[in-house]
Amino acid sequence: MGFDEITNMFLPKTNVSLEQIKKHLRRPQTVDSRTHLMQGVKLYNVREGFDDNTKTFRNTNKKEKKVLKDISANYQKLVSDYATAYQGYLQEHLRLTQSVENCRVKCADDYNTGPKYGEKQRSCLAGCALKGVQVLKCKNSYKGLSSDTSKKCKDVAADHCDEGTVNPGNASSKYVNSADNSDSGSITIAQGCCMCGGGTGGKPTAYINGTTIRKCDEIGKAMNDNDMIQYCKSAGNGVNGFSASANANFVNKYANIKSKNVDVMNEAKKLKGKIGKLITTRDKLRGTIASEEDTLEQNLKDFEEKYSRLQEFGEGGKDWTSIAQYHTTLNKKNSEELKFYIWSVLAIVLIMTVVSNFKKKA
Repeated sequence: MGFDEITNMFLPKTNVSLEQIKKHLRRPQTVDSRTHLMQGVKLYNVREGFDDNTKTFRNTNKKEKKVLKDISANYQKLVSDYATAYQGYLQEHLRLTQSVENCRVKCADDYNTGPKYGEKQRSCLAGCALKGVQVLKCKNSYKGLSSDTSKKCKDVAADHCDEGTVNPGNASSKYVNSADNSDSGSITIAQGCCMCGGGTGGKPTAYINGTTIRKCDEIGKAMNDNDMIQYCKSAGNGVNGFSASANANFVNKYANIKSKNVDVMNEAKKLKGKIGKLITTRDKLRGTIASEEDTLEQNLKDFEEKYSRLQEFGEGGKDWTSIAQYHTTLNKKNSEELKFYIWSVLAIVLIMTVVSNFKKKA
């Protein structure tokens, strides 16, 4: 609704006299209209006849604050849980790695004299290493056969490797180490596939006489003495706090820590996204409010001008042009009435004269 319509809303729809205009200006809704509009310019005020126009904003603000508070609280909880779990993870890793070191110390103490004490000590040390702490699960680094990248480790290594060991025989060893079967980065199957002992992470290994071994049963061949297998397998026995199973299962704790870290990052992204959305909405709302207030201010100025002109018809001033037009119209009306009377008299006289002449002739 424009302000012209607002002005017209307070005026009668038919022609009125000055007295009627004065009477209309004295009506409460006319006198108070300017005050009501002035009070309604700012969004935080209430206009007559309407609900509080800030109620929606206040309710929305409360809801958004609650959403942010809930997300923030959940984020803080996840961070706290992650920090606690990560601290426990580091402490557990330190304890387990220290037990592996204690295993190595015991090997040096137990086998420092006697027949083959050097081989026995090396076998024992290899056992400590093989029973060491596993931090990460093995991950294939082989990207696929260079001539057909769809063929991954499960396709090219299944017939030649098992549980991190290449099958006995020259054929399998040649196949997994052949450059012809490498990937686009020149990584061979033996180097990049977990089932062949390659890849990244995975179970601990030991290095004996230039050979990488992944279990104690392989040490006999590496040292040309199967008697050394028992010293490898007995490594860690009697060492306080040492547990081969705990070391092997530590990898699962890393997965748990990683999962908590992912939860924290996802919640942080959610919180950041929500804050970003609110900032964008706030900026748009500020722009809209500023534009609307500018429009209201301009409309109010227009109304002020029309209201001022309207007041000139009241006690506050006189519109001489309108008054003159009014009196001119009134004079014209009186003039026309006078003309009517004169012509009426002339008509009566004429009729009486005609009647009198008829009588004389008769």
